[in-house]
Amino acid sequence: MHDVVIWTPINSKSGFGHFYRMLGLYEKLLEEKQSVTYFTNSDFIELEETDILHIETDSIDKIIEFLQKKSVKMLIIDNYDVSQNEIRELNKYFKIVYFDYKFLDPKVDAIVNFNPYAPEKYKNKHKRTRYFLGLEYMIFRKEIRANNSVDIKKNEIFISIGGSDVEHITYKILPFLPSAMHYNIVLGEGCSKEYYEQVDMKLKLLDLSYCLYRQPKNYFEILRSSEFVIISCSTTAYEAIYFSKPFVCINVIENQDELTNYLDSKNIITLTKDRLEDITDVINEDRFKIFEKTDFSTQYKVLCDYIKEGVR
Repeated sequence: MHDVVIWTPINSKSGFGHFYRMLGLYEKLLEEKQSVTYFTNSDFIELEETDILHIETDSIDKIIEFLQKKSVKMLIIDNYDVSQNEIRELNKYFKIVYFDYKFLDPKVDAIVNFNPYAPEKYKNKHKRTRYFLGLEYMIFRKEIRANNSVDIKKNEIFISIGGSDVEHITYKILPFLPSAMHYNIVLGEGCSKEYYEQVDMKLKLLDLSYCLYRQPKNYFEILRSSEFVIISCSTTAYEAIYFSKPFVCINVIENQDELTNYLDSKNIITLTKDRLEDITDVINEDRFKIFEKTDFSTQYKVLCDYIKEGVR
């Protein structure tokens, strides 16, 4: 029996952004004594953090039957591949909390959108829908919230371009990295051993000062101890904001356009994947910027209280 199920893709194609941004909510609900787990309906990668409910089918009827047998009361959906029609059908059987990164605004029980520009986007709200909008609802896992003190290492740059780096952006930017800095380069779990070896070989050929990691357990310690950050325009940007890190973002996929435009409006430097050579000037001219101060102190309470009330 699982009162709450988080439906999210967990595979090399999707990357791990969905899984990890939900991990904080999963952990918090466990702390609150809620029965919660993950669910996926496609090929998936088994991870140590949690057991995963799995049925490999695209049939929404079979998925509903499967979840009903697990006595699910509430479905939290963080999944681009679940259609509007499927959401409507699911909502006949389960309460739905929908993470609405594409601003589809379905008529469900609750909409969560923690993008900083979200409050301006929902003009005509559905009467029966509860909205949780804005950066203060960003969900962070407990490793981030632990907030242990670290020493900042000068002239060190943290680089992480997503869990899978499907377009090999990390490898492509290496020739444009000035030799005066030290680079802490992180490849995610979705990156192959062969890709890791290619990046490592290229770094050696370029004679750069570096440490290369593949999803290290001390990921956030490495991020926080670095002076500057180069990342994709994804969830990691919000982690840089949380830690008040000077950063630049690289837009690597179309669904990052909205965040890219917003960061541009706040004078945060963003780059496109066809102008990676600009990273040289960004580093040499120290064009990394810190995002405006954000209060994350109430990020979980209101949302978690809503979920707890919804499954009683």
